[in-house]
Amino acid sequence: DCSDMLAYILDFHFKQRGDLNLDQHTLDLIRDHCLSLMGAGIHSTSCLLNFALYNLSCKPEFLKKVKAELQEVFGDEWRSHPDKMVTFDKISKLKYLTRVIDETLRLHSPLPMLVDFVAKKNIELDGLMIKKDTSVIVS
Repeated sequence: DCSDMLAYILDFHFKQRGDLNLDQHTLDLIRDHCLSLMGAGIHSTSCLLNFALYNLSCKPEFLKKVKAELQEVFGDEWRSHPDKMVTFDKISKLKYLTRVIDETLRLHSPLPMLVDFVAKKNIELDGLMIKKDTSVIVS
């Protein structure tokens, strides 16, 4: 039973080799994979939260709806028992906040959306000359 990513990697290694004798190269690879996954998770979450809060600050009417929904689902109960408040059941009731998050992800994807185009003719874009047949990656 793998409870986290490191346990999963070690379990996979053990099943492949039958032991956990790890050389330095393998240990370095495992460390690098774990750091990459942690960094990606932290970066994408922080980008999402920053853009969501920015968008809500620009649209106070939407922020008001989010606050009302949070109050409806959590009430004032969270003040006395904050450690027991967040449950999957309650989070699933946050329909409006879910739509705000989905719209934030649509507008400001934390992951690059790389789309490859080839210029069909010479074109100037914001002062930058792009020659015909040049591969252009849009993020």
